[in-house]
Amino acid sequence: MAEQPAEQPLVTVVTATYDMAGLLGETMDAVLGQDYRNIEYIVVDDGSRDNTAEVVAARARDPRVRYVHQENAGQTRAKNRGIEESTGEYIAFCDADDVWLPHKLSTQIPRFLVEDPPGLVYADTVFFDEHGNDLPTPHCERFGGRILGKLLIDNFIPFPTTVVSRKVIDDLGPFDERRSMAIDYEMWLRISTRYWIDYVPEVLARYRIWSGQMSHRRAERLDNAFKIMIEFQEKHADAIDPIDLRKAWGYAFTTRAKFHNRNDRPRDASADFLRAFARWPFSRRTWWEFAAFALGPRPRVD
Repeated sequence: MAEQPAEQPLVTVVTATYDMAGLLGETMDAVLGQDYRNIEYIVVDDGSRDNTAEVVAARARDPRVRYVHQENAGQTRAKNRGIEESTGEYIAFCDADDVWLPHKLSTQIPRFLVEDPPGLVYADTVFFDEHGNDLPTPHCERFGGRILGKLLIDNFIPFPTTVVSRKVIDDLGPFDERRSMAIDYEMWLRISTRYWIDYVPEVLARYRIWSGQMSHRRAERLDNAFKIMIEFQEKHADAIDPIDLRKAWGYAFTTRAKFHNRNDRPRDASADFLRAFARWPFSRRTWWEFAAFALGPRPRVD
């Protein structure tokens, strides 16, 4: 590997994977194809039963690649194993079904090299399917700065775009291994209590939508998100504006009411709409979803 300029700090890229050999190669090629060259790439194989090891081996001639195998312990432990093995000043994450654009790191790393550096830098994504075709990407309002209140209301930080300062992880700890899902949301909330967050308003990653991905387990994700919010408000009550907290719970109950409505559970939906209105009755989103609920049943979705 050619000698790197002094101004290029080492970035560790972590990909945790389990039985994703069919997609992993594209992800690895995108990471190794970055125009920012000073990286170490740690692929943590969480006990895969497919040919993941062969996919990594085909690219391991690049000295930046390091393959770590562990017995299956779940995505949270696998991501933390990558952090533990890392030596970079910054740590970036890319799951085995997502793809980076070539200039991702070269766009983001300079954002840390300022007098008052952020704790995390993130960017925009676009959606694509399992065949590589672009999909419509819903608009999502994103924010930078001291964003705790806004982030508590909704997790608008796309995981595959994130880069975190190692100092921040050393300070606040890695992903919470008690959690199986929404682990990124919990970490971003913790970071936002002490650090400002930088947002790059540019598409720097592609997020794959496909039938096998974990994010389709909507009920489990909602349950994890509620538990995270409850624990977070207990631990960080002094850091949260009471109005933001009310808005956040209004948003959360509206989201769950919408889920109940789409799955033909009108009583549960009604109860959550009442909870949403009790927390924050001024939300247009809550009124809009309630109107859709009141007008009649919606098709069931899993």
